[in-house]
Amino acid sequence: MARKRKAQAFAAKWVEATNWIARLDAEAPSLPAANSWLYYPFFMFERYRHLRPRPTKDFRRQQHLLAGEESFREQVGEWERRLASEVPDALQGLERRQRRQLAALALHTTVKMQEFQRSKAKHARYMKLRKEAPRRRRVLRAKVSQTRAAVRTLLEYSHELDPLLGAERFTRAADEALKKLESAGNPSDFVPDFAGLIESGKSDSSLKYYVWPTSPINQCTFLLYGFFRHECSLTGDESEVQVGKLRNAFWSKHGVPRVIVREKYSDAESRGCNSVHRSVSRVIKAGVQPPKKLSKPS
Repeated sequence: MARKRKAQAFAAKWVEATNWIARLDAEAPSLPAANSWLYYPFFMFERYRHLRPRPTKDFRRQQHLLAGEESFREQVGEWERRLASEVPDALQGLERRQRRQLAALALHTTVKMQEFQRSKAKHARYMKLRKEAPRRRRVLRAKVSQTRAAVRTLLEYSHELDPLLGAERFTRAADEALKKLESAGNPSDFVPDFAGLIESGKSDSSLKYYVWPTSPINQCTFLLYGFFRHECSLTGDESEVQVGKLRNAFWSKHGVPRVIVREKYSDAESRGCNSVHRSVSRVIKAGVQPPKKLSKPS
């Protein structure tokens, strides 16, 4: 009996912790209307219409807002079609508003995966430069110095020759090249200190792009799970299945490993997805919750 009560208490805590929808609904009325269609993620505009940008009498600004609204409708509509084509079960039984909210959330989370991959590539580039920059800088400085010396020698030699030998054009070319090389300065004048930037980025948010980015997989999994669990009223197992299928359909194209999804009961195992369950559990244990307006793509 005690074990049963403990399990029930844990289940209740899990349900409450994953219900970010309810927390966002409570905060949304106090949020200001956006001044552009980039201010909030599209999910926010789909769920809370009062957050959408309001019309203005300024002609240019209004044209910009209309273009943003058109892009918003096109992108959400495109993702609704993609869901219907690639993960049709995810839309089964949902109302029109829920379908569009899910489409917007799928778009939001997939963009996060794209940004993560780009950030990883940037960081890998910076780490390579951190390792190679000192040596490359020395070699570049030596080659620049050697080239200047060679061009200066050519300039001096061609200048002494009789113009009838046709050396004048080489004199002009060497003179122009030397001036450009001189104006370019030295390599050490413009090559960043990547080692210093990477170290400073750990404490300076303005330099965060130089440090290893935080994976959004757990947080985005948590968002999708909470939506299916609480907005769509699916069971925990059913929510895991749907999130796992969305992850395999959309995130795997951006470097996120595919996961095993158990769509049916088999070998004494219930439906679900262990990877999704672990991701949600990690977010709950870390005490990380979505901010008031989620986290819009940069």
